[in-house]
Amino acid sequence: MKLSAASPARPVERWDVRATRHDEPDALAMQEQLSAVLLARYGSDGKAGFAGPLPAGSVFAVAYDSQGVAAGCGAVRPLPGHEGCGEVKRMHASQPGRGIGAAVLDFLESQARAMGYRELKLSTRWANEGAIGFYRSRGFTVCEPFGSYVTRPECACLAKPLA
Repeated sequence: MKLSAASPARPVERWDVRATRHDEPDALAMQEQLSAVLLARYGSDGKAGFAGPLPAGSVFAVAYDSQGVAAGCGAVRPLPGHEGCGEVKRMHASQPGRGIGAAVLDFLESQARAMGYRELKLSTRWANEGAIGFYRSRGFTVCEPFGSYVTRPECACLAKPLA
């Protein structure tokens, strides 16, 4: 197969996404990486929205590369007051554009379906255009603010029904 100059040769990468405890070393390392990025960009590390033990009906996932190095993470937990709805939290890809986020989100959606969720919701900042574009490309649409985001105009809330 001949590649044109417009299509650089990039091998298809496979990510090994696994459910793990959110307080395992690799999970903590990915969350710290995410917190550092958020703090540098927005002045807040985002930790407050994901403190304490995960409630029943939650899953935390870490993506690993072919060498077994942690490369991304994310979680789904029940969204209080929204029956059948899970909230996506702490999504992070250490190397954006390599399919890590897509692999983590696919895994989380599969786990959410298996746990009986009919919908996923999430929040990011309007300023995070890359994240909004990513989630829209994965079937999420802008929805009404929920929970603590109702009073935070800087936050974009998105939702996706699970089939």
